[in-house]
Amino acid sequence: MAKKGLKRKGKGGRAPPTNDAKAKAMPGKHPNKKSWRKADISDVEEALEDERLVDKLKRESIKGKKNLGGSDLLFSVDTKGSGEGVSRADRREAARAKLFPEKVRLGLSASEEGKLARAEEKLERLEKQRPQPKRTNA
Repeated sequence: MAKKGLKRKGKGGRAPPTNDAKAKAMPGKHPNKKSWRKADISDVEEALEDERLVDKLKRESIKGKKNLGGSDLLFSVDTKGSGEGVSRADRREAARAKLFPEKVRLGLSASEEGKLARAEEKLERLEKQRPQPKRTNA
C-alpha cells in the first residue's frame, strides 16, 4: 500500500522510454519461438551426417587392420604370468615394486644446491685447518 501523494516509479527509478529511445535500443525484432521453428538447419544436419560417416569408416578400417592375417588365432597373451622358477622373495619384491615404485628424482632444487655448496666449502676449510701429519722415513 502506497502512501497518498507518492507515485511508484518503474524499474530502477527510471522514466519509461520514449518512442525514440525504443527505436534506438531495438534495431530489429527479437525472434520469438515461432521463428526458431522456421530456421533452416539442413546444412548443419548434412555436416553432422558426413562427420558420423567419416568416424564410422575410420572405426571399420581400424578393425580391419587388427584382424588382417588372423593373428588372433595364432597368439595368446598371458596376463596372469607364470611364477615357476622364481623364488617367493623375488615375487614379493616384484609385487612391492609394482605397488610402491621408486621415487623419480628430477634433480636438485636451488636450495638443495646451495646447501651442498655450503657443505663443500665447510669441508674444504676444515681440511685446510687440520695439520698434515709428519712422515718420518725410518
